[in-house]
Amino acid sequence: MKIHKEILLQIPFVDLAPADGRVVYDAPCFDRGDNTYKLYFQRDDALGFVYARPAEACYWAESIADETRDLFVPLLHTISNHYSFPSIQETLLRIQYDILNLSVVVEKYFVFLDLFRRKREPLISGMIRTDLEYYFGVSMSLFDLVHDVLRDLWRMKHRPVVLPDTFRKMAGKEPEELGRKYNLPNPLISYYATTKDFFLNCREIRDCIYHGGLTPDFIVCFDDGFGFQKDSQFFPSRLVSELDLWPREKIRENNLVSILPLVSFINKRILENLAVFSQALIQSIEPLDPISNRYKLFLRGPYTHHLTKCDEYIDRQWIPSN
Repeated sequence: MKIHKEILLQIPFVDLAPADGRVVYDAPCFDRGDNTYKLYFQRDDALGFVYARPAEACYWAESIADETRDLFVPLLHTISNHYSFPSIQETLLRIQYDILNLSVVVEKYFVFLDLFRRKREPLISGMIRTDLEYYFGVSMSLFDLVHDVLRDLWRMKHRPVVLPDTFRKMAGKEPEELGRKYNLPNPLISYYATTKDFFLNCREIRDCIYHGGLTPDFIVCFDDGFGFQKDSQFFPSRLVSELDLWPREKIRENNLVSILPLVSFINKRILENLAVFSQALIQSIEPLDPISNRYKLFLRGPYTHHLTKCDEYIDRQWIPSN
């Protein structure tokens, strides 16, 4: 949507009308004065708006509107405020929806759990099995999308230097090569180095599914959650075998542990990883003048409350019915 500069600057969250090729992320703006969300547009020669409460979208606000369900993802804000070139903004939208999909997987866990409580059908475990396959595909997609953001910005800043086309290829290189061959500064070198092990562990699980033909075929249904054997061949990665996620009192007979804390732990680490990358980006590529000085971009979805409860799920693990 095109808006004339003088009209654009009337939008509460817009302090700068960029003239450097960037675009303004068009999202609802939360007005704390009357607790409404307004989506602004140009009507003839004036600024107009419609009320538009976000259901599965980002919104601009001076502070988070609902801490129980909304997320501040620093990378989404950093891109939209400093690096919002059209191609990078398109990648941001894909990152946004992958984050939302992480929350959908947790919601479905509870939907399937409620279904088992009502139906007492143990084959409901198959629904969890296929969702886990999908989940590890989405988690790997996020790493590549983050890398796409850097590749795009690096291409703009350092032509003709071209970074490898996948996160795996980047993380597989030694820090010295990243600096010498690609002129990467220390914050970004450190980001890839410190993220490498977590990425490779998740990728190993993903590859066992998509390339090795393995599926988590031994999932057990309980009234308070779904469990798997901690030493299952489906999870050969150190992420599971050495992860201190399951206290002894939470482990059940036959070494059965809850799936919920594993997914919640990975979700938490992914969100932390996005924050670390955001900071490394700002330290490495000089941020352009902010589009908004006071407002930030927040993310809301119908199931994002599950991402605010990662620590709770890691601690509780088994969730009895009310």
